[in-house]
Amino acid sequence: MRYKALVYMLSSVGVALSATVAGAAESGASQPSTAAKATVAATPQSPAVAKVTLYDDFTASTLNHAIWDKNFNATQTFGSAYWSPTQVATGASHLRLIVKKQAGYGKAYVSGAVTSFGGFSQTYGRYEIRARLPPGKGMWPAFWLMPIDQSWPPEIDVFEWVASDPTAVYNTLHWQSNNSHYQKSGICHSSTLTTADHTYGVDWTPGRLDFTLDGKICSSLTGSNVPSKPVYVLMNLAIGGSWPGEPDATTPLPGTFAIRWVKVSQFVGMPAEVPLPLMFGKTYLSAYQVKAGTTIQINTSAVVGNKALGKVSARAEVYGINNSVNHGRTAYIQKANTKAGERIPFTFSYTVPTGMAPGLYSVAINLVGGSYNKSQWIANQFFVVK
Repeated sequence: MRYKALVYMLSSVGVALSATVAGAAESGASQPSTAAKATVAATPQSPAVAKVTLYDDFTASTLNHAIWDKNFNATQTFGSAYWSPTQVATGASHLRLIVKKQAGYGKAYVSGAVTSFGGFSQTYGRYEIRARLPPGKGMWPAFWLMPIDQSWPPEIDVFEWVASDPTAVYNTLHWQSNNSHYQKSGICHSSTLTTADHTYGVDWTPGRLDFTLDGKICSSLTGSNVPSKPVYVLMNLAIGGSWPGEPDATTPLPGTFAIRWVKVSQFVGMPAEVPLPLMFGKTYLSAYQVKAGTTIQINTSAVVGNKALGKVSARAEVYGINNSVNHGRTAYIQKANTKAGERIPFTFSYTVPTGMAPGLYSVAINLVGGSYNKSQWIANQFFVVK
């Protein structure tokens, strides 16, 4: 999967990576293929766990917003659904991502996504969720890991599922070499993926990914293209598209991707984080539905890596989505004499222009420190209403 539309340039030669199953995908999907050959990687013993670094069993009545963000940008999607925080529910010992038929933003369905961007990230370790998958043609649940530095690829798809083979989940690594995109996939099997809870995971060590189903390794990828940068966790329920196919009259709707828990562990002798020069924190808005002329507060933060950067600057940028008109940015706010490991809060005031058309707008954060200059595209969004 990929949260932005991209053109994939695929090839199956000249890459130092081995896998249980090789695959080439269409844009926006991790569809497997048997067109390329691959070497089966030897199955190692699982590394020893040093400690659990993240655990959430979703028993609270509300989502833990210190870790999770459900305000995933509506059109950063694939298939036939857009994202909305209304489709994320907690309680009853499950996190529920719910898809239903509701048109908007050029899509026929609305669904939910949750990300730990700005709330939790880690390099290497064991990443697991226990979940039950939604049955039906067109359903496309996934659990994946993306770099916090906003680069792409790499991307680690711990699992994806489509109904064309209801007993299979697909594990995929995406990477780039010589300005071309590549991917390889493995497959894990169970006959009860949509009728029972299962634990889906990956053990990630330098140069190796071992994908697991219910604690057993069923797919391994090795090589120099296995990433070594910190990632955040993303869970979503997409629907439709050329790989899963469009839902039909037999598809149960609403459909629910029910996640019982998420757990991330650190391995003995491996760092929990390989620090970047500058990292994004979470972003919150004081309101998510506003009228023209309203002032909203945009609250975010930046975390300096293991080396002082001196001056760090940030600004908020507002972009229209689909037919909404783009609408500018705030001035930079600067913090001088920053220290290694320091968390720097930033608060911006943005007044919605009186002539701003109703629609959906995305807030991005641009951070500058030393030679680091990045924009945070998975930030937040707000609706302008009449």
